[in-house]
Amino acid sequence: MKSPDEAMCGGFNLDRVRATIKKIDSCLIPQNRSGTSENYQWRCVVEGELSHAEREYIKDAYLEAGWDDVTSQTSSEKGERPGLTGFTLTTCQV
Repeated sequence: MKSPDEAMCGGFNLDRVRATIKKIDSCLIPQNRSGTSENYQWRCVVEGELSHAEREYIKDAYLEAGWDDVTSQTSSEKGERPGLTGFTLTTCQV
């Protein structure tokens, strides 16, 4: 039987998504804006290709936490070997 959380998140494995959020938190790498020392983007690549619904759930969680913009792309969407998902979190609208 699905829990209310699972029903609201499209039926994907919520524990897996929460574990992915922890991985993202632990591996974010700051990127500097061109010509400044200000960090406005943080990037992370995690193993596994997450579904669109999973990535939207993660995006919403980070937006709720105060990030201004969150984007993601899987390696196969970029025409590369499948198996990775990249996230970019920013502190200003891009």
